[in-house]
Amino acid sequence: MPSQKNTYQMIITYGYKRRTRMVYRKTFDTYERLREWQHLNDLIEERSAGQIPCRQAPDLYFPELGDGMAASIAKMAKKACLSCDVINECRTYAIKHKEEYGIWGGTTYTDRKEIWSKKK
Repeated sequence: MPSQKNTYQMIITYGYKRRTRMVYRKTFDTYERLREWQHLNDLIEERSAGQIPCRQAPDLYFPELGDGMAASIAKMAKKACLSCDVINECRTYAIKHKEEYGIWGGTTYTDRKEIWSKKK
């Protein structure tokens, strides 16, 4: 019988104030990863979520694959990240935890794959 792996889940909402635009369930494989995600979210809240680009337009940061506009949407999201107060923390989190989806700290999955391959 395979051993059961512990997972931790959190309901995440994106949007500004009461106008939530995106809600999804994120699963974490370790408690440490969950805590680091919560820390990143706390930083975003402390630095005014209304001015954090991914909280203003969350759909830009998770473009649909196969959409002909995905590349241009990703480019817009990366540019918006440059004005963000938590860009370094966000990028560090995504690289450390090998986030496969979305734009994180001004990097796409392809950008992060290059960074991971250079670290080997």
